Amino acid sequence: MKHNEATYIITVQARAETLSVGLLEQGRLIEYEVFPRHSLPVIDRVCIGKVKEVSLTLHAAFLDCGAGKSGFLPLRGGRKLACGEELLVQIVKEGTQDKGYLLTEKISLSGKYLVLTPFDRRVSLSSKIQNPEERARLHRLASCLPNLKQTGYILRTDAQGQSDADIQREAEELVKQWETIRRRAPYATSGSILYQPMPPVLTYIKNLPTGSIQKIVVDDTAYYRQLKDALQSTYPALTGIVCHHDQGRFGIQEFYKLTSQLQRALAKRVPLRKGGFLVIEQTEAMAVIDVNSGSPAGRMDFEELAYSTNCAAAEEIARQMRLHNLSGIIVVDFIDMRREEHKTALLDLLRKATHSDPRRTTIHGMTNLGLVEISRQKKSLPLQVSIQLEAGGQSYEEFLEDHEENYD
Repeated sequence: MKHNEATYIITVQARAETLSVGLLEQGRLIEYEVFPRHSLPVIDRVCIGKVKEVSLTLHAAFLDCGAGKSGFLPLRGGRKLACGEELLVQIVKEGTQDKGYLLTEKISLSGKYLVLTPFDRRVSLSSKIQNPEERARLHRLASCLPNLKQTGYILRTDAQGQSDADIQREAEELVKQWETIRRRAPYATSGSILYQPMPPVLTYIKNLPTGSIQKIVVDDTAYYRQLKDALQSTYPALTGIVCHHDQGRFGIQEFYKLTSQLQRALAKRVPLRKGGFLVIEQTEAMAVIDVNSGSPAGRMDFEELAYSTNCAAAEEIARQMRLHNLSGIIVVDFIDMRREEHKTALLDLLRKATHSDPRRTTIHGMTNLGLVEISRQKKSLPLQVSIQLEAGGQSYEEFLEDHEENYD
């Protein structure tokens, strides 16, 4: 996809407890996530935490952050804390039942184009910005961003192609947010929230490339108005593409064929466009994807058949990782190939296919046994768990407590 080319449709289905968000590219479902409808997001929240316990064995402290469960703060470099001490921290990850939320003292504030890093004065660019001229332009722009002597910045992928004025404006807004936090922190009490991230659907929209969204379709009148008002104050340019779904007897699920696409995604076998199929298995330790050729095609040489099938599989695997929201360790068993140039070309194709993935995805290479190792950033529920949440009667918070292993 070319940058700034509008190819995505976002569908939002509002239910009593949840919002189900689908991302379609040319009619194909490539992401599907479920978010809480009413509760405020906890991840990225900045607050005052009070030390309840210090563990010398774990080199960590447990803090009360007023977020419903304790927070776990790793202590590095001989850092010492005392019980009762209050700290400015940020919640960065859902934790396990034993450790609670993962905390950090290195606060960061994310915008659409920039990440402000008050405790790291370096300025860096996303590695996905590869055009040399654009990198040079953004480096020049970065040298003029506000407050550089006191803070640092990361220019996100979405900064490419944006005007200097828009990036400068967002930097000024992030600096204001940080200054507000910094001024309030010395007077705030334990559990006080000093920065509250945007509702998850807005964050989801923010993280898509600028200009890539054709329209955002909402099936609930009340939430349609709420979302439009929220966008007006955050991303006013997007308000014109938000529309209320009104297709008579066809709901969003039927009109955009979401039900059938989700059913196919949850099936054990995923067919490939050039023949063959994938088998996707998720275990507690990792996800495993097996590539199969199916029936041999005519008189094609087996090496050529294996390479052709593997290339089709690489493109489909990139889509399935996003759709299934596979994360952590992923191992792919491609069809064995003898030629080194085919192995190299396959890894290059897989890296190219995963380049547009918003989650940090790393192709680690091929083992001696021909297995390809991949790691993918974990940020939300796997597809199978999201579907359970959608169908269940629990609140979002109760459901997460029962499925905490999905955030380990």
